[in-house]
Amino acid sequence: MPVPATERTRFDRFADRTAKITSRASFFVLCLLMVVLWLPSYFLLRDGDTWQLVIGTVTNVLTFLLVALIQNTQWRSEKAVNVKLNAIAEGLADLMRFQMGEDSDLNDDLAELKATVGLEDRVSPTQ
Repeated sequence: MPVPATERTRFDRFADRTAKITSRASFFVLCLLMVVLWLPSYFLLRDGDTWQLVIGTVTNVLTFLLVALIQNTQWRSEKAVNVKLNAIAEGLADLMRFQMGEDSDLNDDLAELKATVGLEDRVSPTQ
């Protein structure tokens, strides 16, 4: 089952907000603006190595943090999708069991569904 919104951790809520912000066009424009502002900073730092080190360090740190946050939101999203798909498969299996008396071919289809989705380990309320 997906975790209800009230039971999500502070980190989960932070990751969700960050994913929403970073997926907007305005965030991309902000990143582009950072690069544009970084270019003339070469004249302030007067050293090409320091100039490259500053932007390289900043982008590496931000990329590392954003990847960790995006991975968190993606993992929770995949988990919720799997729960929903399992519920649909279980409902379909129950319906197939209910209709099995009318169509013997459903027995083979039910066995295939169980093998594909892994429903054999679950106990259905109709059994």
